[in-house]
Amino acid sequence: MKLTAARCALCIEYLSEYSRNTDNTFPVNATGNPALTINAGFSGSEPQLPIGMMMIGRHFEEATVLRLAHAYERLRNATSYWDVETRLRSAMKSQKQ
Repeated sequence: MKLTAARCALCIEYLSEYSRNTDNTFPVNATGNPALTINAGFSGSEPQLPIGMMMIGRHFEEATVLRLAHAYERLRNATSYWDVETRLRSAMKSQKQ
C-alpha cells in the first residue's frame, strides 16, 4: 500500500482527534508502555474530589506495575493517606536490599 498525501493527512486527522479525548494517556498508549491509574486519595478542600495517580512501567513489565499498585493499595489501606509516601519509600528501600 502506497503512502499518499491524502492517507497521511487522514492519519494525522485521526491521531489528532484521538489524542484530543485522551490527553493524559495518549503518550503511554502511543508507546505501548504498561500503565494503570489508582485512587491516591481525595482533595483536602470541599467538595472532596478523588485524586488519581498514574503508574507507568517499562515495556513488557506489566507485573512490576501491578505489584507497585498492589503495594500502594496495601499501604494506603493500612494508613491514612498522608503517611503513604513515607511508608512507600521505606518499603521500596527494603525490597532493594
